[in-house]
Amino acid sequence: MTLANTDLTSVLAKYMFDLITANMTSLGLLGAYYGDQTNIPTALAAVVTPGIKRRDLAGVAGPGGRTLNTLTVYVDVLSSKVAPQAEASIELDKLADTVEQFLHTDVQMGGLVIHGFVNEWDPGTAFMQNGQFRMVRMTWVGISKTYLSPMQLETT
Repeated sequence: MTLANTDLTSVLAKYMFDLITANMTSLGLLGAYYGDQTNIPTALAAVVTPGIKRRDLAGVAGPGGRTLNTLTVYVDVLSSKVAPQAEASIELDKLADTVEQFLHTDVQMGGLVIHGFVNEWDPGTAFMQNGQFRMVRMTWVGISKTYLSPMQLETT
């Protein structure tokens, strides 16, 4: 089933979260989470968070006009595995590479966007309530086209 283009980062992020969750075992993840987290209970996990949205006018046809949307979703791959630094970092980098390649298998995210991909890959460290995690933050950016439609308000 092909979905219609969306201008909602939350819809796109939820779709990506569901994809990652359904494929956790084959990706090598022990957990998948949505939204900002303060505590990750598993050693190897992915966190999907909606990011920035930008709209540019792409025509005035239709109700409210047509917009070209740039949608951003952050996918953080985290590890709290205890191991020598180099070994743990290499393992996390490989895991993040696997997740990135998996995301690139559907650059349209089921039709939610025209095209999208990971355009930034940023390794680092995350501090949470339950400890320090090695982390790779991937910034996934996609474009879509939608109409600006006025919201229908109910009148009483």
